[in-house]
Order: sequence, then structure tokens, then C-alpha cells
Amino acid sequence: MRLYLQSKTAILYWYSLGLLLIAIGLVAVFFQKAVGSGLGWVGRSAQYVGCIYLLVSVLSARPKRMDVTETLFVNRGHSKCQFDVSGVKQ
Repeated sequence: MRLYLQSKTAILYWYSLGLLLIAIGLVAVFFQKAVGSGLGWVGRSAQYVGCIYLLVSVLSARPKRMDVTETLFVNRGHSKCQFDVSGVKQ
């Protein structure tokens, strides 16, 4: 969560929440007295929701869709930058 507060990216937000819920779920399952108890179900539910949050974090990391003119403009800028970094003069 500390990294999210510094960078404000969606992937870190959902990823940290997912890991936190999975950890809480594992602790709850560890402390259950009998199989099928309420605490066990709460722990299992927390693990499932944590996995869904991890999936949301992966899906939030996808790049946004661009139209053709934006794609051409961005690619042209990247190739020019690569030549400048490598020391090749145009």
C-alpha cells in the first residue's frame, strides 16, 4: 500500500488489496476450530475475493486503446528515441 500511495497506479492498488485479503484469509483458515466453521468460510471467502482483486490488477495493467494516428505518432517517436540513444545519427 505504501508504494501505491507514492505512485497512485491502479495495478498497485488492486494488487496490494488482493495480497492483503489472501493473507487475512489464510490467517482465518489457520485459526478455525473445525472444518466448515464460520471463521473458515470467512477466510475462504476472503481468499476468493483476494484472487478476484489480483485478476482485476492484471486487467488494469493493459494499455489503453489508441486510434491509428496516435499509434503512428507514438511509434515514430519511439524509433527516433532509440536511434538517439544508440548514438546513430539520422
